[in-house]
Amino acid sequence: MHLPSAIHLGSKHLNWSGRIKEFLSSSRWQDAFSFYLEMRRSGLRLTESALFPSIMKASSYISLRHGESMHACSVKQGFESFISVGNSTLDFYLKWGAIDSALSLFYCMSRDSVSWNTIIHGYLDQGDFEQGLWFFMQARILGFEPNISTLVLVAQAYRSLGCFGEGQIFHGLMMKGGHLAVNSLQNSLLCTYSHFEIESARFLFDEMSERDVISWSVMIGCYVRNEEVVLGLQLFHEMVFNVRVEPDGQTMVSVLKACATIGVLNMGRSIHGFIISRGLDFDVFVVNCLIDMYSKCIDADSSFRVFSGMPLKNNVSWNSMLSAFVHNGMHSKAVALFSSMGKEGVEVDEVSLANLLQICKRFTEPYQCKLIHSRVIRLGYEPNGVLLGSLIDAYAKCHLIDLARKLFHRLKKRNIVSWGIMIAGFTHCGLPSEAISMLREMNQVGERPNAVIILNLIEACAVSAELRRAKWAHGIAVRRGLASEEVAVGTSIVDMYSKCGAIEASRKAFDQINQKNVLSWSTMLAAYGMNGQANNAFSLLREMKQHGLKPNAVTALSVLSACSHGGLVLEGLSFFKEMVKDHGIEPGLEHYACLVDMLSRAGKLDSAEHLIKLMPEYLKGNASLWGALLSSYRRYGKSDIGAGVVYRLLELEPLNSAGYLLASSMHAGGGSWVDAARMRRLVKDRGVRVVAGYSLVNVDGKAFKFVAGDGSNLQAAKSSIVQLKLITTLLTPAMTSRFTRLSLLPTSCQKLRFSERKITGLGFVVVTVLLVQGLFLGSLPCQVEADSGYSSISITLHGERHTQEYCAMYDICGERSDGKVLNCPYGTPAIKPDELFSAKVQSLCPTISGNVCCTEAQFDTLRSQVQQAIPLLVGCPACLRNFLNLFCELSCSPNQSLFINVTSIKEVNGNLTVDGIDFYVSDDFGEELYSSCKDVKFGTMNTRAIDFVGAGAKNFKEWFAFIGRQAELGMPGSPYAINFQSSVPDSSGMELMNVSVYSCGDTLLGCSCGDCPSSPMCSSVQPPSPHKKDSCSIRLGSLKVKCIEFSMGILYIILVSSFLGWGFFHHSTERMRSGSGSDKEPLLDENDTIDGKDKDYSHSLRVHGMSTEVHLSPVQGFITEVYRRYGIWVARNPTLVLCLSVAVVLMLCLGLLRFQVETHPEKLWVGHGSKAAEEKHFFDSHLAPFYRIEQVILATMPDHKSGKSPSIVTEDSIQLLFEVQRKIDELRGNYSGSMVSLTDICLKPLGEDCATQSVLQYFQMDPDNYDTYGGIQHAEYCFEHYTSAEACMSAFKAPLDPSTVLGGFSGNNFSEASAFVVTYPVNNMVDDTSSENLKAVAWERAFVKLAREELLPLVQSSNLTLSFSSESSIEDELKRESTADVVTILISYLVMFAYVSMTLGDTPHLSSFYISSKVLLGLSGVLIVILSVLGSVGFFSAIGVKSTLIIMEVIPFLVLAVGVDNMCILVHAVKRQPLEFPLEVRISNALVEVGPSITLASLSEVLAFAVGGFISMPACRVFSMFAVFDFRRAEDNRIDCFPCIRVSPASVESGNSLRNRGWLSRYMEEVHAPVLALWGVKVVVLAIFAGFTLASIVLCTRVQPGLEQKVALPRDSYLQGYFSNISEYLRVGPPLYFVVKDFNYSSQSRHTNLLCSISKCDADSLLNEISKASLIPESSYIAKPAASWLDDFLVWLSPEAFGCCRKFINGSYCPPDDQPPCCAPDEGPCGFGGLCSDCTTCFRHTDLVNDRPSTTQFREKLPWFLNALPSADCAKGGHGAYTTSLDMNGYESGVIRASEFRTYHTPLNRQGDYVNAMRAAIEFSNRVSDSLKIDIFPYSVFYIFFEQYLDIWTSALVNIAIALGAVFVVCLAITSSLWASAIILLVLAMIVIDLMGVMAILDIQLNAVSVVNLIMSIGIAVEFCVHITHAFSVSHGDRNQRTKEALGTMGASVFSGITLTKLVGVIVLCFAKSEIFVVYYFQMYLALVLIGFLHGLVFLPVLLSLVGPPSRPVLVAREREYDPPSSSELSQI
Repeated sequence: MHLPSAIHLGSKHLNWSGRIKEFLSSSRWQDAFSFYLEMRRSGLRLTESALFPSIMKASSYISLRHGESMHACSVKQGFESFISVGNSTLDFYLKWGAIDSALSLFYCMSRDSVSWNTIIHGYLDQGDFEQGLWFFMQARILGFEPNISTLVLVAQAYRSLGCFGEGQIFHGLMMKGGHLAVNSLQNSLLCTYSHFEIESARFLFDEMSERDVISWSVMIGCYVRNEEVVLGLQLFHEMVFNVRVEPDGQTMVSVLKACATIGVLNMGRSIHGFIISRGLDFDVFVVNCLIDMYSKCIDADSSFRVFSGMPLKNNVSWNSMLSAFVHNGMHSKAVALFSSMGKEGVEVDEVSLANLLQICKRFTEPYQCKLIHSRVIRLGYEPNGVLLGSLIDAYAKCHLIDLARKLFHRLKKRNIVSWGIMIAGFTHCGLPSEAISMLREMNQVGERPNAVIILNLIEACAVSAELRRAKWAHGIAVRRGLASEEVAVGTSIVDMYSKCGAIEASRKAFDQINQKNVLSWSTMLAAYGMNGQANNAFSLLREMKQHGLKPNAVTALSVLSACSHGGLVLEGLSFFKEMVKDHGIEPGLEHYACLVDMLSRAGKLDSAEHLIKLMPEYLKGNASLWGALLSSYRRYGKSDIGAGVVYRLLELEPLNSAGYLLASSMHAGGGSWVDAARMRRLVKDRGVRVVAGYSLVNVDGKAFKFVAGDGSNLQAAKSSIVQLKLITTLLTPAMTSRFTRLSLLPTSCQKLRFSERKITGLGFVVVTVLLVQGLFLGSLPCQVEADSGYSSISITLHGERHTQEYCAMYDICGERSDGKVLNCPYGTPAIKPDELFSAKVQSLCPTISGNVCCTEAQFDTLRSQVQQAIPLLVGCPACLRNFLNLFCELSCSPNQSLFINVTSIKEVNGNLTVDGIDFYVSDDFGEELYSSCKDVKFGTMNTRAIDFVGAGAKNFKEWFAFIGRQAELGMPGSPYAINFQSSVPDSSGMELMNVSVYSCGDTLLGCSCGDCPSSPMCSSVQPPSPHKKDSCSIRLGSLKVKCIEFSMGILYIILVSSFLGWGFFHHSTERMRSGSGSDKEPLLDENDTIDGKDKDYSHSLRVHGMSTEVHLSPVQGFITEVYRRYGIWVARNPTLVLCLSVAVVLMLCLGLLRFQVETHPEKLWVGHGSKAAEEKHFFDSHLAPFYRIEQVILATMPDHKSGKSPSIVTEDSIQLLFEVQRKIDELRGNYSGSMVSLTDICLKPLGEDCATQSVLQYFQMDPDNYDTYGGIQHAEYCFEHYTSAEACMSAFKAPLDPSTVLGGFSGNNFSEASAFVVTYPVNNMVDDTSSENLKAVAWERAFVKLAREELLPLVQSSNLTLSFSSESSIEDELKRESTADVVTILISYLVMFAYVSMTLGDTPHLSSFYISSKVLLGLSGVLIVILSVLGSVGFFSAIGVKSTLIIMEVIPFLVLAVGVDNMCILVHAVKRQPLEFPLEVRISNALVEVGPSITLASLSEVLAFAVGGFISMPACRVFSMFAVFDFRRAEDNRIDCFPCIRVSPASVESGNSLRNRGWLSRYMEEVHAPVLALWGVKVVVLAIFAGFTLASIVLCTRVQPGLEQKVALPRDSYLQGYFSNISEYLRVGPPLYFVVKDFNYSSQSRHTNLLCSISKCDADSLLNEISKASLIPESSYIAKPAASWLDDFLVWLSPEAFGCCRKFINGSYCPPDDQPPCCAPDEGPCGFGGLCSDCTTCFRHTDLVNDRPSTTQFREKLPWFLNALPSADCAKGGHGAYTTSLDMNGYESGVIRASEFRTYHTPLNRQGDYVNAMRAAIEFSNRVSDSLKIDIFPYSVFYIFFEQYLDIWTSALVNIAIALGAVFVVCLAITSSLWASAIILLVLAMIVIDLMGVMAILDIQLNAVSVVNLIMSIGIAVEFCVHITHAFSVSHGDRNQRTKEALGTMGASVFSGITLTKLVGVIVLCFAKSEIFVVYYFQMYLALVLIGFLHGLVFLPVLLSLVGPPSRPVLVAREREYDPPSSSELSQI
């Protein structure tokens, strides 16, 4: 026999193992491993698997290769199956980071808790927190419990990932698992909470039973980290002095940080002493924090003493000390310390170098920066972003901006800090343009500027001194919300404007700061001072004091500077005294310098010198004082006394060129040329760098610096010379003479300061140009601007030009490249037009008569431009007239020069043209103009006309700004800028334009109520707001309760009080009776009947073998007799009964051949006779079915920290959307072999382009247009100007509202949208089987497949979410759902079958189990019930009723449950019969005993749900026959399931010799009934059940109607996410159509005016009412005015809309001038003339009657209108917008059978919103229909599904009442007992009410499904009541005894046969995939079973024991032995 080598040399082997263990125990890892290798070489193998984990541990300290070798050995020796070996190997791989090897091992090894802990530990230790947490969750799912150390790491992982919510869940798990008793885990959780929420952390801290030093340290650190320093220090005090916990180093670190934060040095020193006393000063970590604390408390010397006393220093110590020196400005000491680091051999790291860079920046040492940079490279620190940021900043501060730029571009990852450093660097180096370019580059990469960057940007714009840039920067700050909210930003804006000379803008920016501080006021004061407005500065100072702010040193400096620049010497001196005396401000050097400058400027040089002498000595050595004094000497020519000051100044600042230049200038001014030359020579000899003077001039939008001798700005100079040439062409001889009058030169200029700047060379040329402009133009801003390649000049015209009958701009002098004409800038007298021209002018401008200021060409231009707006406004004549008057006055008014001033001209093709004007218009005119137009509708787009003609302006100023905006090339709008002004300059001779203006409510030009709701005629017909029923409520103190809640509470108190009083009284009475031993007869004997009639009509019932007789009603007697005979007959003829029953069922099952399942949503949820269905059919057949909708929603994922979704409006997202669109465009669906694309089926209202609703429409759906149009900026522009910008028009030639294509935004903040909503409208047909619809269905299914398989992964890879839907999605998902739960239902049947087989059997005995079991009987019963269901469904299928999902899957379950109940009750009744009876007698007696109650229950169920009519009774009848077979089988000792096999009686005699009652029956009789008989228990039961019922009544009011779409679909349906996204993102409600039937448009009918909403329409017309309703959307649910084909048609016909309804000479239709054939698409801009030059309007005013067409005119022109394409010249064309809005069939008769007016509901998110919206629309429509006597109904696509919910409560309550009444009638008819029937009715009502209360608690909505369930619940609940009540009625004794007998007899059957049977089947439904089953069947039926069980077996017995009906049994006087009936007797029966 061969033995394994592993057991050879056993004794020697033990020695080897012992030595290895010895090495391992002493941590001699290498020795242990070497010894193991030696053992292997000697031929031995380890036999102890326990040693392998230790050797693997040793390998982890050696190398990866060693461990892999050991792993191989363990596998070879067969130890891989040992879990301990696998765990140690797994731990080894994880420690070495060999993740792949570890995972491979983990998945193939046997795993225990150690394995899971090891893998979790490994990942968390490696920092892969997400994977580690995933393994943790898997371990939890599989039931493995992690250990404490793992749980600690898990808590740390949640903290590191920032997952606060998941951390809370983890906390709950630990609490549930009982792990929180472990202190380390508590501390870890505390640390996690401390990083998220300080309140939660403190709560956990307070709840900790045991807090150690770690707990205290974490909590203190939490407070310090969250800047709650005081609380942290208080907690430290409590820890040390109250709780007496000894702090450790970590505690002291937090405390020191607290001291450093608040900067309290004394406290820090106290803490230092405490540290020494506790011996913690040897902790390097603590001492380093001490150094940092002293540094931040501005005590670097103490920091150094601590540092010097450290016995052991690390790098952190050196860097802390270095930072302390730098932070406190001790740079020389910092450099010395850095040198010491090298000597001490301390390694220089990133922190050290960053500190050095701070010094370089301070002293501007570029060479040192480069040295540090080289060291950074050598040390390999380049990847450190923080260090590189510091290096970039240092380069910029040292003016090495090019190096900084290069280094910046080498950064691999740029963040907001690095961008900010570069922008600040460019600003610091005086390169504002580069700083601004850097900001733009930053925006392009998607970085958003923060407040710091905005501050740098503002500083850059201030340096540039360009007002345009300043305004741009201001705009950015405003859009970011920083200008008014961030005081620092607002203050910087004030300073920026002041440096640009725009003091008014500076003040305006100052006023917009919400929370001003002292610095803000000081900055504004300085601005006034800098711009020479000292008086305004003092006014502002007084205002500052009134606000309660006290000036500080900065404020004082600003005031003194203002006094200096303004020459207010006395005020300045007075304020200086006030500053010192009243405000306690100690004067500094700057204050004295301002005083000296102020005195010097005023010529008080002696006073200035005297002031310097009186100054403190330490301030006298400052050069700025002497420089100010020397400047004054130069100014006033005091060179003789200024020599001493010169030498003093040069002594103080020998290297500053300013002193030398001032001295040279002073000597030259005094004639001392030798001294002047000497000063210049000193500059050269001493090597002083001279800073040249310069001039800043704005040219071409840029600030140019002109320096003496600099020729770099030749272009700007040449531009100036060109301007000078242009100016001279305008000069008149009178103006030319003014050149010689130099005295007229302006002495001051806001943009250029000549007093302190040296202007020479080319700069002088530019300034000369500006001065020339000032000579001949009067007062001219010193600014030259150039734009778009044209030269332009800012001019202001004065004098004789502004008079009456004088023009400001006459004739046309040129045109732009886009064809827009430009007026001439010449002023001429107004001209007199000829009669024809005058008539033309009068036709458009009736206010202009006589002379005009326009040529005929100018007038034609005016006419063509306003032509586009006229169709939009013509419906409101007052608005149109005001609008035309504005432009008529602008273009042709003879007094044009009085209110128009040309401010800018440009040269075009050698001619001067107008480039900008000021238009002076009064505010009254502007306000009235806007008021008359603001509410005018533009029906085609369901919006207001102001959105198109005014870009949605909110006031007249915004409208004027839009009108005056200069249009870009190719864009609509004005060709020149129009600056609307509301005040005229003083002494200008101009006046405001204030032509007559008309109110929209004017009696002559009045508008309709829809266009002018404020009109007086409309106020009387304003519809009242829909009444909202406010629920009655009562206030109890601060608590507000509903009336029903209050009343139910009062009622409950009364009931409970009554119960308690009655119980106490009854208990006292019982005690008195028992004490007195009274033997009086009771008033009513239990054997007495209710009245005498019962005796006369009662039947005597005697059950064989029973000792009682029962007096029954005639009905009960009849039923009893029938059951007696029927039971014996069934028992005798089982074969006949079986055959007959099977034959009937099979015949019914033949109907299954026509079996069909209905899945169409409309047919599933809409009943016959539905009004909404009729209206939908009318709409579809007469107009057009609502288009099919395919939709895609792309959304960003919410941030896991903030929970807010980021914006999706990014370049990457739009490019992704382009890719998605490309795939959809390429998609093809297969329909009968032909390929269908989206283009084949999509809706195309205009042209050949699909009306796709997508943000890509702003780029014409073309990705190539993205960059061309301007990318994201273009999209954001279109969000705001989609109605007015031509470039934003969609590909299908219509404006696109961004609210329809974006989601997840608030208000109108479209740029923050978090979702793209893409909608594809597809053509729809009435016939579902049409080829068009089938093509659409084929494409839709291909679309869904594409979305699931390709689009979803594509979008998710970009970290976005995708949801989608098609028109056929719901129907397809319902079809899928119909088969989704077949397995679940089958399992439910099997479970009930198993339960029935078990519960129908006898008490199990091992010896007789195979005989006493009822498997065969149970199977037979289930089979019978299933056949009954099939027969029922077959019957209905035969008569053409389709089955539904509910019938297929729920009804069989219900039937099975009901049928099984009857089986159980019947079998239990048979079991209760004595075995001595023959089987026929037992069956007969059982049917007699329970037949009446089964009949009563079955009839109730039949009435409750009709389908039960085919279920209950057949099951009962046929089951009786099967029961006979089974009982005979058992009596013949035949085996269950195999009845052919028979066993000997002896083997089962012991098991069946005595039939014992089951334990459940004994429990009911011996425990349950006696407990309920206690009076205290009865009172409690009554109180609890009454309370729950009353509470349920209150809760019922909270049940909401509706059925969530997500509930009706499978849980795993892709539509679940779609519906969630729809409610979250969609910002547009469903379309709403008001359909008018039989509209009579004839002249004799008033229908037109009753419907329309333009001028002369009725005030209460349909469309006016809709407009008014849209003003109250919160109650009307109408979001917008209606799109009215009738209004647009009447406007289109109107002669005022002269570009719309036109005809050729031959009478045929003539389109607008911008449409073919009048204008070919490729001919460029369209003008007058050509093919359509002879077209005229269709009608003149005289052709119409009250502006309405005749019947013939209406009939003829309506088709023209519906075929007219909308365009710029006529936006009212009806083609596309109204093509399907009318039923044109038979319209020639004068009646239009159907027409619709479209609007929109408000966004609807909840089911209640849909119901309320539909109700509001119906109420509105009914009200208007009754008022107008016109048949009108509302229609929306969802109405057909929600109609049922309008009266769902009424239907529910009525049906419940009918069902309860029917049950009551049945009970009364069968029992003839009003008493018993009332009790059953009460219990059933309570069950239904309680069930509705549970619905409210579970948030189950009220709908058709739940109403059916409630009705069915009544039938099912009867079973819980009727059997107990019947048993109570036929029992004898007092009520308690009868209750006990009833529970003993029927209680067990009700519990096991009814409750448990239903419970078993219901629970299985919990696992259904269909949410509707889980909610409406599992939850509701489970609640029903539990509530029914409690009421039937708890409440009902108590109620019967108290007020139950009298007994019917009468005791038989004699006892007799049982005499079995003879055969003759049985035959008679």
